[in-house]
Amino acid sequence: PPRYSGKCRSLSDSERELKEKTGAKPAYRFKVTGREVTFKDGVRGDVSFKTKDIGDFIITRADGSAAYYLASSVDDIDMEITDVIRGEDHLSNTPKQILIMRSLGFEPPRFCHLPIILGADGQKLSKRSGAADVTELLNAGYLPSALNTAMAMLGWSKVTGQSAEPLESMARIFDITDVSRSPARYDEARLDNINQKALKALPSKKLIEVLKPSLESVNFPFDNFDEESLFKIVDAARDALGKPQDAAEQMIQFARLSSPDKTAKEIAASPEFKIVTDALLSCLKEENSIDEDGYKAVIESVSSKTGLKGRKLFQPLRVAVTGAVSGPKLADLFIILGPEEIKKRLENWSG
Repeated sequence: PPRYSGKCRSLSDSERELKEKTGAKPAYRFKVTGREVTFKDGVRGDVSFKTKDIGDFIITRADGSAAYYLASSVDDIDMEITDVIRGEDHLSNTPKQILIMRSLGFEPPRFCHLPIILGADGQKLSKRSGAADVTELLNAGYLPSALNTAMAMLGWSKVTGQSAEPLESMARIFDITDVSRSPARYDEARLDNINQKALKALPSKKLIEVLKPSLESVNFPFDNFDEESLFKIVDAARDALGKPQDAAEQMIQFARLSSPDKTAKEIAASPEFKIVTDALLSCLKEENSIDEDGYKAVIESVSSKTGLKGRKLFQPLRVAVTGAVSGPKLADLFIILGPEEIKKRLENWSG
């Protein structure tokens, strides 16, 4: 790394006076002596820096302001800081701060340098590689317990991630010396998995509260449903709770037909689509409500009338009822929507 050449390290009085006469304003540097600066890092263990690689560094600029190394060292001393925990990109600052503190007669705090966090691309985590503001994640429906657990797993193996851990229980077993020295990779899928389990464990009422920002983003019509219906809808979307926005996209299918994408339009234009929708309308004419057994009976009847099975049957059914190619279980859609709403949606296609 570049360092000071030392050209003004040993100026004579006359050389110093000459510079002052020319109007040069000096910056003050810390004169580094000795061969090594060593310290025990809370994460990395014994660390040593050769002083020849450090060089004399500025502690006060020419304008009289304190440089970072001096200001931070004095502040840590004044605040009686016992532990400095920061990223390993600050590791090279540490010997300079230790030299200043020791020269002032103070024992430095314990320094702990955490490994850098990498994105999915293997580069340092940034907005471009998947980083997100904590507030953004909370507003998107990620639970604090899931965020805490996923963040704790970045370089720390004492948490399994099988479930969201309470912060208090993690704090009880945490020891900074257990943190890995190797870079940690931010895994969005792991966060989704932990959050999904945490969300699934929530009572329906609390779950709706958590999902509300995501539901509002898709203009979910809360006023169209009573509390019991909302509970049924959110329970039907629990399998999609890894990403709260995905759950919202599924829940909105209970409120209205989705705008069909290219694949859905192709299915709607297929010969099987009209055959299936006509058969379904016929089967629903005499139905006032649908339960689980009723759903099975309707599907069997449509299959019998059309001679279709598998994807040839279920893809047209799903697109006809939701406008989308994926979503909640068809059984949940039929049971919660009921015959009248399904018939309206089918008629929407023919209209």
